[in-house]
Amino acid sequence: SGEYRRRMDAQRGSPLTVFRKYPELWIIGLGMFGGMTANTGFQTFWPRLAEEQLHIDPKIVALTLAFQAFATAPLGFLVNAVPRFVSKQPLILAVGGLAVTASYTALLYTTDTPVVLLLGVAEGLARAYFPVLMTMVFLLPRVKPREAGIGLTFMETCIWGGGALGPVVVGFVEEAVGDLRVAIMVICFAPLVLLPVAGLLVLRRWDPFANLTPGRAHGA
Repeated sequence: SGEYRRRMDAQRGSPLTVFRKYPELWIIGLGMFGGMTANTGFQTFWPRLAEEQLHIDPKIVALTLAFQAFATAPLGFLVNAVPRFVSKQPLILAVGGLAVTASYTALLYTTDTPVVLLLGVAEGLARAYFPVLMTMVFLLPRVKPREAGIGLTFMETCIWGGGALGPVVVGFVEEAVGDLRVAIMVICFAPLVLLPVAGLLVLRRWDPFANLTPGRAHGA
């Protein structure tokens, strides 16, 4: 579009200044890192705990993980498509962080099949924070296209970094304490980093519609 071309032509200097211009990027990156750390750590080791200690049928374990993935998709779409949800993004992050932690913790002790499956769905729905964090890069006030590209790359780095760290932490803690449930429990609290993330965004008066306001400058 013409507007996009004008913004591209107006870009000068290094897009790496996005890290200085938008401290919000560090905040949302931290949220993504914590969420992914818990996600991969839990999904790597919970199936073994469920089968060996909780004696849950492997088919139910697999179905629970599938429900988590399927439940994420529809709500993830809605929170970025419905304006009422978009305007409440910090609240979505806070609720998501609490709900994911609660679901993970409950799954460490629950053996009843229907409850296990319902918790899988609940955890999947709570992961709606994932697309919210990703789209926040493009909603930074007056962000330029190249800056958004660098921001998105940073978020991808947080995804892979947190994803790699989760199983490592669980493995090391299990080795140290000899208790797999305790090891997974440690990682279950990582999504709570979304709570201070959401709070800081609120304090900074996060406005997801800033880029839709003509003439709005960053920091104005």
